[in-house]
Parts: sequence; C-alpha cells; structure tokens
Amino acid sequence: MRRTLVVLALLFAVVMSHNEVRNCDKELMASYKCINGCKAKHSGKKEIDDCAHSECKVIFEAEMDCLKKYYYYY
Repeated sequence: MRRTLVVLALLFAVVMSHNEVRNCDKELMASYKCINGCKAKHSGKKEIDDCAHSECKVIFEAEMDCLKKYYYYY
C-alpha cells in the first residue's frame, strides 16, 4: 500500500512537470508569433526591435516567468 502511494506521488509529479513544460512551449510559440508579426509589419532591424519591445514585452515576460518556475521546480 505504501509503495503504491509513493508510485502514485511520483507519477503525479512527472505529469505535473510535463504539463508545465507544455505551458512553456505555448508561451514560446506565442513569442515566436509576435516576433514574426513584427517582422511582417516592419523591414528595418530597429523597427522590428522597437515593435518586439513594445508589443511582445508581456509575452516575453510570461515566457521567462514560466521558464523560471519550471527550472526552479527542479
């Protein structure tokens, strides 16, 4: 019985960590979409950087927070 509980706890931890990684993947894809949107709107490097800084900042911060949580967890 005790062994079963330990196995279930470990399985739960693995599933939760896998879900966290998938959430970070979603944030990563959102940041790529945002950057590609800036590249589609603008042609100059400075314009693209300014666009990414203003429009994608929240997405970048969410991605970094997600990664910090994931790597802090381990």
